[in-house]
Amino acid sequence: MLLLAGAVVIASGQVARAQSTASAPPIDQTEQNPPGTSAAYPGGDYYQQLGAAGVECCGGSNWGCGGSPYRTGPGCGDDWMVGPRWRVAVDGVIMFREETNLDALAGAMGVTLADAEQYENFDHGAGIRLLVAAYWPQCKNYELVAQITAVEEWNANIVLPVESSPPIVGPPVIVGVDERRTLTYNSSLNTVEVNCQALNTSVWKPYAGIRYFGLDEVIEDRTNQYASHPLAVTQTAVTTSELYSTQVDNNLIGFQLGLRRDMWKMSRKVYVEGFVNAGVYCNLINRADTFQAVTTTRTVLEDNPGTTTVNETGQIQTLRNATGNRVKVERARMAFAGEASLSLVWKVNSCCALRSGYQVMMINGVELADDAFLGVTESEDLVYHGGFAGFEYRR
Repeated sequence: MLLLAGAVVIASGQVARAQSTASAPPIDQTEQNPPGTSAAYPGGDYYQQLGAAGVECCGGSNWGCGGSPYRTGPGCGDDWMVGPRWRVAVDGVIMFREETNLDALAGAMGVTLADAEQYENFDHGAGIRLLVAAYWPQCKNYELVAQITAVEEWNANIVLPVESSPPIVGPPVIVGVDERRTLTYNSSLNTVEVNCQALNTSVWKPYAGIRYFGLDEVIEDRTNQYASHPLAVTQTAVTTSELYSTQVDNNLIGFQLGLRRDMWKMSRKVYVEGFVNAGVYCNLINRADTFQAVTTTRTVLEDNPGTTTVNETGQIQTLRNATGNRVKVERARMAFAGEASLSLVWKVNSCCALRSGYQVMMINGVELADDAFLGVTESEDLVYHGGFAGFEYRR
């Protein structure tokens, strides 16, 4: 009887478990969150937005980028909705700009280039470009892109030979001096821009934003005199340093429209991307013309018989006299700018890529220091072009 009762109880338990299993079938996790989707964005639209942006993110089975252990993975694998999807690109830039008219600058100095000991025109300037782009999956219609480009600096110069002045014999004996005259022209370019770029299913992405150009230029015509040999006791050296400088700062602030082509895919890891843009700007121009002359008199003293406790022999007495003036002018003009770039990208892995390309930039309606130095007040067009290479990371 006990065995029979036990069998009945066991059989009843099996029937109950069978009924419980039939009434609550197991949940298929694959059907609820199919591969390539996010628990935070069901239905696959999270991945669709990344695909529309031309982004192949690191995540899923290819961790490789570090990150929080509380998420499935970085980038597309992030199912905790903890921030934007972003990319960062850092490029080294080599930019060339138009040459200046060295013949005209030498003529303003009263010489020719044939009289110069050496001279150099603008060649190239080295700089850096930093791009940071981000978009929030909650705001699926646009991507925010910020970019900074800085090139410091381009240089041109004219160096004249050393000229010697004879000494003046008399009380006191004024020694001869050597004189060197040089003209230097420095130019730099800095830009900052913030754009909103459309996210759509097309490979063409229009964008619009605000941009600032800082084009700073300065020309210095400097003459330095110095004693040709060390002074002896009772000798005096009178030297003069003169500086004529013209500084022009162009500050362009305005709006731009552009179009970006995300990808021409050449292979699984190599593709080409590019963009064009153009904008209208208000150019706030600051110009300063400076003249400064400093005359320095150095005399080597002999001992003064009237001072019995101090021997002044060999001490140098220095007297300086400075004169000069500075004139500043401010004005505003309309300006235009356009830019185009094409780059080749090689994906090292799903997070990192190496990039290299070429770009051209044209700015219309700027004032240049060489024109100001020569007395020309008309605005100019300036063209920059050059290559870049760098590294890109996507999260």
